[in-house]
Amino acid sequence: FLLLVIGFSGVVSGQDEADFYETKRLAERGLAFAQVNLGLMYDLGVGVPENKAEAARWYRLAAEQGYASGQYNLGLMYDLGEGVPGNDAEAVRWYRLAAEQGNALAQTNLGLMYANGEGVPQNNVRAYMWWSVAAEQGNESARGNRDIVADRLVPDQLARGQDMATRCFESDYQDCE
Repeated sequence: FLLLVIGFSGVVSGQDEADFYETKRLAERGLAFAQVNLGLMYDLGVGVPENKAEAARWYRLAAEQGYASGQYNLGLMYDLGEGVPGNDAEAVRWYRLAAEQGNALAQTNLGLMYANGEGVPQNNVRAYMWWSVAAEQGNESARGNRDIVADRLVPDQLARGQDMATRCFESDYQDCE
């Protein structure tokens, strides 16, 4: 069906060795934003040799603190099978946690999981809902996917998807399922 993987969420602040050590120091103190940045550094090989398993470890530490970028990135690692064994159900789990915090990248990929029936039963109405919510935040990939799947829905499915998206968005992502 639709195949699209969105890039990583977070910011790498610098590329030299000093930035790596300062980021690592903050990450080891438990700061979730630094854990995501350190994960990105390992993931992309910025200031340190690329190491997907180490990236996943740092993303997990941030994700377990409820940090949306860590949750999204860990979901992506499970989705791609990089640094962790591929596991669609785990990808969905982490994407959902990030999506429910308003992370448009996670919402977009969660829509893909529903559209493709990966880690969840295939459901174009739920895919439409997640893509609509992400599109409301300006995510163009989600907007395009939403429009494609909308053409595959019968009118009552489309109306249900629109109602679900409105409820999700208006509840600040707390009523999305």
